[in-house]
Amino acid sequence: FARYENADGLLEALPGWNYGDWVTAWPAGGLPSAARGVSSILNLIYVHSLQQLADLELHLGDPGRAPLLHHKAACIQRELRRRFLDPVRGVFRDDDHGHLSQHAQIWAILSQTLSGPEAARALHSALADPAFAPASYMQRSHLFDALAAIGDGGRILTELEAWRKMVDLGALTGFEHDEPTRSDCHAWSSHPLYHLPCTLLGIRPAAPGFASVRIAPQPGTFKSASTVLPHPRGDIRAELRFYGDRCEGRIKLPYTVNGTFLWNGNDLTLNPGWNSIALL
Repeated sequence: FARYENADGLLEALPGWNYGDWVTAWPAGGLPSAARGVSSILNLIYVHSLQQLADLELHLGDPGRAPLLHHKAACIQRELRRRFLDPVRGVFRDDDHGHLSQHAQIWAILSQTLSGPEAARALHSALADPAFAPASYMQRSHLFDALAAIGDGGRILTELEAWRKMVDLGALTGFEHDEPTRSDCHAWSSHPLYHLPCTLLGIRPAAPGFASVRIAPQPGTFKSASTVLPHPRGDIRAELRFYGDRCEGRIKLPYTVNGTFLWNGNDLTLNPGWNSIALL
């Protein structure tokens, strides 16, 4: 991809099918301006990929490459903010033509180009305004991750309305995109199976190889929830109840696995076996 960087370090005019999502206004799902200009979305994904590659190098490859990759990502972030961030509305434009989408805000958050209140403002604006091209099933997985990143993971329950419509229509397998479509058993509309335990209940790896666990629930309107999550060393089990700001229940970690439970600003150390949870 570095072969297609312009003088400002941004990817420009990439050949091939620059697919982004099944958005009605995007011909063949192609990202706005990606084929003939500069797409902020494509470049934000590039930043995210450089950051992920840096982490892989740090843990599994050449640790000396990690700072260089992070530096390159930071340089691209600065240029993207200068060129595409609307200083009044606080949202990222898709391109130099002023196109708007939820996707640009999602990837700005996942690439940490936006964070904190700035990130929350951008994503909430994009979700509330129909002028922003909406994410379809595949990109909603990234939307759910972005919601979790701004501390609004509970909103996933509202966003699942699109899946409830599948059931109402009599579908037995997942759609690829919104109607008109077909029941396709499509992999990229199956991600709620991941997000329910991993985002709403917040069970995620805290170290390479899932050597430790971080559990940070964002339950939304859930009053109670339980799950069994497979782990290389055995199952992780969670049985939790939510009473406003209070969380109670228990969590079981596999043998030799430690972790941390985060709730309402509190950190609780988790040990192998059953752990009792009672936090305000």
